[in-house]
Amino acid sequence: MTTWQSADDQGRVEIAEPPEGVIQIQLEEAGCHSWRSALFGAVISAASFGPVFRFVAAAPGGSHAETDHAGVSVNFPLAFLQELDDDTPGDKWIQLAHQRLDELDAELVRIGWRRLPERGAHWWSLRYEW
Repeated sequence: MTTWQSADDQGRVEIAEPPEGVIQIQLEEAGCHSWRSALFGAVISAASFGPVFRFVAAAPGGSHAETDHAGVSVNFPLAFLQELDDDTPGDKWIQLAHQRLDELDAELVRIGWRRLPERGAHWWSLRYEW
C-alpha cells in the first residue's frame, strides 16, 4: 500500500489522500522489488511455466518503488519467449494477461481513478487520473 492508501476493516483499499498526476499500467517482472518474490518467480519459471509478470499502476516512465504503486494485478506466467506486444486472440497466456489487466482496471475504477482515452506505447498501457 502506498502512503496515500488505507485499508478498511475488511481489507479493502481506499484512497486516504488523493494523489496528483496521471498513472499508467505497466508490466513488470514479479520480484523486481522483493527478493522473496524474485525467488518465487525463479521457481515458477524453472517449473517450465515461463517467467512470471504482473501489471502495476504507477506514474508513467522510469523506475519506481513498490510503494509508488496505485494498484497491482495478480501475478501471471507467460510462455517462454512470448512476444509481449503480440496481442493475438486465442493465445492462452495473452488471455490470462487480459484477464489480469481487466481485474486491475476494475479495481482502479472502483477506488476512484478515471480511465483516460489515450494509452501508452503498449496494449496494456491504460492511463488514469484522479
